[in-house]
Amino acid sequence: MLKVIYFYIFLSICSSQSIQISVDKNSIDKEETITFSIEASSSQNFPIVDISVLKQAFEIISGPSQMTNIQWVNGKMTSTKTLKWTISPIKTGKIIIPSVEGTLDGAKFKSKPINIFVNVNKKDDNKIFIKAEIDKRKAYLGEQITLTYNLYRNVNASIEPFQIPEFPGFWLEDIYTPQRLNYQKKIIDGISYQVAKLGEKALFPIAYDNHIIPSLKIKANVEIKRKNKRGRDPFFDPFFDSFYTETRTKFLQTDEIEIEIDELPVPIPKDFTGAVGQFNIEAKIDSDTLKVNEGFIYKITLKGTGNIGLFSLPKIKFPNQLEKHEPEKSFEKDIFRNLLTGKRTWEYMLIPRQSGSIKMPSIEMSYFDPINEKWLKLKTDNVYLNIDKNNFEENQNIKKQREDIEFVDRDIFFITEKMENSMKIKKKLNVISIISYLISIILLLTPTIFDKFFGYRLATLNIRRSKKALKISIKLLRSKGVDPFEISSKAFYTYLNHKLNLKTSQLDSSKIKIILDDKIPNIILEKAIELIKLCDSGKYSKVLQKNGDNVLFEMEKLIKSIEKEIK
Repeated sequence: MLKVIYFYIFLSICSSQSIQISVDKNSIDKEETITFSIEASSSQNFPIVDISVLKQAFEIISGPSQMTNIQWVNGKMTSTKTLKWTISPIKTGKIIIPSVEGTLDGAKFKSKPINIFVNVNKKDDNKIFIKAEIDKRKAYLGEQITLTYNLYRNVNASIEPFQIPEFPGFWLEDIYTPQRLNYQKKIIDGISYQVAKLGEKALFPIAYDNHIIPSLKIKANVEIKRKNKRGRDPFFDPFFDSFYTETRTKFLQTDEIEIEIDELPVPIPKDFTGAVGQFNIEAKIDSDTLKVNEGFIYKITLKGTGNIGLFSLPKIKFPNQLEKHEPEKSFEKDIFRNLLTGKRTWEYMLIPRQSGSIKMPSIEMSYFDPINEKWLKLKTDNVYLNIDKNNFEENQNIKKQREDIEFVDRDIFFITEKMENSMKIKKKLNVISIISYLISIILLLTPTIFDKFFGYRLATLNIRRSKKALKISIKLLRSKGVDPFEISSKAFYTYLNHKLNLKTSQLDSSKIKIILDDKIPNIILEKAIELIKLCDSGKYSKVLQKNGDNVLFEMEKLIKSIEKEIK
């Protein structure tokens, strides 16, 4: 049996108090661990100790763990406080655990050094180890480095849960993480091992400085066969008497690996946004027929192998005739032959505000191919758009709408002036014509007759439509059709149609601003324009569709706010 070493330090403050410092074994094999304990008896507090000196020859695996043990002996209670660390030697041969200093209840204590002997495995029996294996030690900035962790064993063993270390200076993508270990047979130097993959990662260097792949550390519980040194009993089968097994905890770790990072060749193209690998790109629209004020999707798709999730598209300058919304982005990752592959998409919602032909700009971007070690350029095909009018009239129609709206309120003298001008032009008309004009003027200037035949009917019609505007729009909003964005937009235009006698087909966000500018406060006007643009976008956006109920609620609030301002 391995000898357990104890050191007792008696504190001067109380003869009943003591410190016991120990290790669970003083002779271990390489990769095994030691439990280092500090036990304080007859104390209500844990000792305060500095174990930094241990790091000179050992690595701290875990700890400190705390444990309290209370006993009653002859009606008297005794309490023991214990601190424990798991440590692993960083070299072989004779190692000294240096003196450890600390305090207990304000009193200082100091242990004596402890000798530990670390054995070197002389043969490959009971062997287990892990290795970090990479496909390259030299890579360009942004180039993939494939890192694989493998477990090798020729004994029965189980490993405890472990954590993959962090990789400063790298962007990390997971390639393979096993749900359970799958072992395969492999012969190395004539020795048969069971090999299991612990994990596989894709590392992409993101800085020019050389980088270190840190060590992976795990704990393994190993069944070790030992020869029985006692004499053989002639009455028993020697096979059952020659070996015995014991379970030992071993601390396994990989070596650190240094990676050399090469700079990208100069000159670096101006349109380079960080893409390193092999890629292709395409751009297309989702509709064959395009009309003014009807949105469409402009989809950009980039596929390839490399750091596909690490770079962005160059800035796209869309034509002024198109209203642009922020794109919906997606990333589909895949693995092919241990290489990160995938597809990224950008879906722009674009709304044409003018009719005519539009040429979409070609998207160009450079990338670096590390296999062929050269710069290459991606470029989309030209996309030409033909925007139909969609029964849309240009902004001058707004002026005409306003004139139509103001007709009822227009001063009668406008008509009188117009008629007088006409009479001057037609001075030379015969008497019968002049009399006819005079009769017309008299009829028009007679309030009773005008109101009865023209004004009354028009005014009462407008009043009835105006009063119903709010009711009709609210009813539409609460009908909850298939598309809440379509319903919200329709309810808003229907409200304006009835409230102000407008033609719904001739409205858009720019014309709404002109019509309502002097009728409602700016804060409500801005909200209206923002919300109607959101409705236009939401008709074609899967992401926005999730917020449909909220849009209905906000539109109802908006219409009621406008109603309070326009009486």
